[in-house]
Amino acid sequence: RLAFLLHMTVEEGIIALSSHCVKHNLQLALSFLSIIEDLKMKLPQVYTKISALIGQLISVYKPTESPSILIECFSSVTSKVTRQYRTYSESCQFDNICCWMSLLNRSIGCSKAAIKPAYGDPAPTPTSVILVHSCIQNMIYSFFKPFENAALPVDKSASSFLSNTNEVANENREIMLVWQRLREEQQDLTCIRLMIDHCWSQKIINPAFIKSTPVDKFLTQSIKELLKKLFRMRNFDLELALSLLHYFSKDEALDFLVEESQSVGYNYQRLSAISQLALTYCEVNKIDKLTKKFKKHHMSCKWAKKLNELGLPYKDAFKDTDNEHKQLISKLISLPSITIPLLKEFCLDMFFDLQECLMMYLEYLLLNWQPDMHVTEVPSSGDKVMVVKNSKQELLQQCRAVLHQLGTKAVRSELGVMTWNESVQNGLCNFWNKVNYYYYEVYFVLAELYQNVLSQQVAIQQILSYQGMLQFLQSYTRISAPSETEQEQWFQLFPNTNHLPPISQYRLPFIPFCVKEPPWSTIKPELSLKTYKIWYDIIPNLGLDRDMLCTLTIQRLTSDQLAGGSKDKSGWRLQTCNSSVLQDIQECVRHIRNQEMASAALYYVVNHMPPGADQMAAAKLCYLQAETWLSQDFSEKAKAGFAKVQKKYLTVCTSHILHSSGLGKPEYLELVLHPQELICALYDDSSILQRKTGTLSHCPDINSVVLAIGQLHRVNVVGIQQELLSEWLYPADSPPLDSSCDDITQNIAAIHSGSTVLSDNDSIIRACYVLESMELETAAKYLVSYAGELECRPTAVRLRALQCLCTIATADIVVTTTGRTLDSIKGNMQNLMFISELEKLGLVWSVKGFESCDKEDVMRILLMKASPHAVQLAAALGYVFKLINIRYWDQTLQLMTSYAMVEELVIVLPELTHLCHLLDSNIFTGAWNCALITPLQKAEYPLSKESGRRVQRSLEMLYCCPIPRQVNLLLMLEHCQRLHSQELISRLEPFLSLTQSNTIKTSPVHIKQEILME
Repeated sequence: RLAFLLHMTVEEGIIALSSHCVKHNLQLALSFLSIIEDLKMKLPQVYTKISALIGQLISVYKPTESPSILIECFSSVTSKVTRQYRTYSESCQFDNICCWMSLLNRSIGCSKAAIKPAYGDPAPTPTSVILVHSCIQNMIYSFFKPFENAALPVDKSASSFLSNTNEVANENREIMLVWQRLREEQQDLTCIRLMIDHCWSQKIINPAFIKSTPVDKFLTQSIKELLKKLFRMRNFDLELALSLLHYFSKDEALDFLVEESQSVGYNYQRLSAISQLALTYCEVNKIDKLTKKFKKHHMSCKWAKKLNELGLPYKDAFKDTDNEHKQLISKLISLPSITIPLLKEFCLDMFFDLQECLMMYLEYLLLNWQPDMHVTEVPSSGDKVMVVKNSKQELLQQCRAVLHQLGTKAVRSELGVMTWNESVQNGLCNFWNKVNYYYYEVYFVLAELYQNVLSQQVAIQQILSYQGMLQFLQSYTRISAPSETEQEQWFQLFPNTNHLPPISQYRLPFIPFCVKEPPWSTIKPELSLKTYKIWYDIIPNLGLDRDMLCTLTIQRLTSDQLAGGSKDKSGWRLQTCNSSVLQDIQECVRHIRNQEMASAALYYVVNHMPPGADQMAAAKLCYLQAETWLSQDFSEKAKAGFAKVQKKYLTVCTSHILHSSGLGKPEYLELVLHPQELICALYDDSSILQRKTGTLSHCPDINSVVLAIGQLHRVNVVGIQQELLSEWLYPADSPPLDSSCDDITQNIAAIHSGSTVLSDNDSIIRACYVLESMELETAAKYLVSYAGELECRPTAVRLRALQCLCTIATADIVVTTTGRTLDSIKGNMQNLMFISELEKLGLVWSVKGFESCDKEDVMRILLMKASPHAVQLAAALGYVFKLINIRYWDQTLQLMTSYAMVEELVIVLPELTHLCHLLDSNIFTGAWNCALITPLQKAEYPLSKESGRRVQRSLEMLYCCPIPRQVNLLLMLEHCQRLHSQELISRLEPFLSLTQSNTIKTSPVHIKQEILME
């Protein structure tokens, strides 16, 4: 613009500016001159002005006086080499290789602006400042050499300058030594500058100088070595490398780059520099042959560097296949610092499908989410509560960001071309089956993502249902530990794990709630009487039945839970221990609308309830429920079910009645379903007999037990009792005679004591006990009906009835009921007893006949039979009716002695004392000896309780013996000594004579006793 205003051409204006600035600002002048070098049009008209400007520059430039960077020269190098270096090295700045290459007339074809930043960020190079010497040489070479043969005036200063530069043309050998040493000193750039300076100066004189000379080979080798060093530098100087590379031809340059790229292997820093240089070189020179290859190298190096910075193996960046890229993406997405832009950049650089990459990232986010668990304990209950601190919102935001980047393009798969929605749906469905099914938060996120891609309303409703279930499960804390089935399913889905995740102790698996089959196997362990109502809100979403839920709740009850924490689980519990559980069970059953299922649930409780009062209460509830079922349903199934429940109810209740009374014996428990047989067996219990003897401290109330069993089974207890009474009042048809001997003896003792109860017969005792269960007057009338004057009833029956009446009733009731006095009743009982016993011997009398008959005649008849039974009966007859026939008594005592009837003799002999002077002395003495000595003879040392009682009784009878001197006291003494009883001997001493007493003192036993006493 300035030249236009001055009416000059651009060239003339620049030359004028340069001439004006030479003396004042040499650097600015040189800058203007560099523009002249780049001008395409160099007119001859400006030749004179340029020649004058060169002369002006030469007048200013003085090499010998100008400061320069000196290099230490070797002694072998001549001063000419030093002068040459000083002359030419100052022509270019040290690091401006473009300027140096221009000395060789090697156009690099580019400037800094041509080096695109897409292939790297080379270290900045300072602005080139062409020194005076270089400028002069370039201008001479550019403007004067082409007109060398022209008739143009050449400035003398220019000719002198050129002649000055030719003085070192023959110093190649010395220069080569300098170059070699500089290379050894690693001063490659200085070496190249010297070589270029030398070649440039020689080329001005001889343009063909550099071709096919050792200098050319040495320069080529030096440039390659410098390029290799540049490749290894941390900050790669792309401009310098590009300038150096242009020294070669295109083929040479490309071959060199390919060779270097192959030699560096996986060294991504060097390969990155090579690829940057190659790409820039190809772009500058419009070469497409190796662009793709070096672009690939460049991207690999770029990602190798990033992988190394991210802590991943950088060699993964050099892998080519899609599978290898997938593996690398898997590593990238596992990094906490990974971002979606970085993944997009990777896919763009590596030509990998972005949608597939993002789906992989989405899968990683969903499958690798981990809960931040915090477990606390509730002080009041001790229960542990788990809380997940990290919210699902963060994960949801990340997944939504990925979903937003997925795009909407169609996807090609094995099934054909799918829409974007279908592709994402398939991917989410695949993730759904891979998620850790204890992580509800992940399922929440998946459900949200599903709603973004679903279009069908039915599917959306299903997702909403899942969300409802997830909300329920998230607020619920599981009760049971994971089952073996649950663990097996986990290891099938996640085979690389060794154990269930810790969160499984607090959460249920979600997968069972997503399948079509009802998740009863998962829900059942969670059901209890405290938790079953919690599931009421969610079972509609699961399509489950409340009846089944309550039924499973009851079936989940264990024996320990039904036992109510009681440690005693073996015996029958008489008291209720777990009434609260029964109330909870009853409340749960009320929610079961199906009567059959309700009955079955309670039946389960009965079977698993510990035996005792709680089981009986449960059995009653079950029985009432079964009755309700039967009243509403008359089917055969209902009838069969009711019969089953009724059987269990009767079994449990009857067993409890027996155990409550201490009668839970196996033989009775076997008859719980046979009430009539059970009642008969109970009345045959030994405790009824022991009650009379007083050997039991606690006797069971069998009458009350029988009454309770009768009411339970709805049987006629009175009828059973009457059958038993009738059986007991009637004696056996043909009892053995020996069995009645004891009765006669007992009756004799009873009559002697004046009692009206003449027998302790077991049947009588049992009959009396049964009669105690009736009202007293009713029982008395019942017995009177058996004991009346009717001759049609057997005498033994009348006798037993009368004995029972006298046993159970008071005297007033007996008198009132019978209409007779007590003495009359006693006499009647005696007569009936004798008549009954006589009948056993085949002697039949009526009551009136027996009352009017001669008793001595009856005694005579009995003695004629001479059987033990007849003898006992004769003794009883004589004893009761006070018979004094001496002959009959002698005969009776003789037979009793021969039969060793000690018990009978003990009763009869004291009553015959008043007749002792009339009786045969030998018979009477023998009878007393039998009664006194026989117990001593049968006794063994040491004495048993019964033997001791009988021996003591013998010595007591000695005091009432009317003939003590006739008794064989010495034999009694021998037996006492044999029994080693000093007490017996002491009691016997008063009855012994003095001689006998001396015998006692000198006896071995007595001496031994005295020694022991001393």
